[in-house]
Amino acid sequence: MRKLLFLLSLTAISAQAEQASTYDCAADNRTMIRNGVQAVMMCNGLFTSQRTLPQVFSQELAYLPDRVGTPAGGEYVVDHERQAVAVGGTTTGPTIRAAFRQGIGCVVMPPDQSFADIDALPVL
Repeated sequence: MRKLLFLLSLTAISAQAEQASTYDCAADNRTMIRNGVQAVMMCNGLFTSQRTLPQVFSQELAYLPDRVGTPAGGEYVVDHERQAVAVGGTTTGPTIRAAFRQGIGCVVMPPDQSFADIDALPVL
């Protein structure tokens, strides 16, 4: 009986360890953070530093291990009129936006805000 209980407990521990190693509960948060970091870096590169998109990808984004898209395109939107960038979409996680604010630089917007909410952001 003791051997049976011991084997059952080993099996349960092994199953828990296998489940823990295959399920990453923080993956969604890391994806959202990655999209936000890329959005603010692209925004600052384009609208604060006045770089081109290829320059931003080769300089500001060069050290991001998992960039969204390339200079030729991807799941990001650059709105030159509003001076804002959105990164994310169907395959790359939630869309996070960053907008340039005169005197402040680019600020990251919450996931539930869109480009239409830019006018409500702080100004100096």
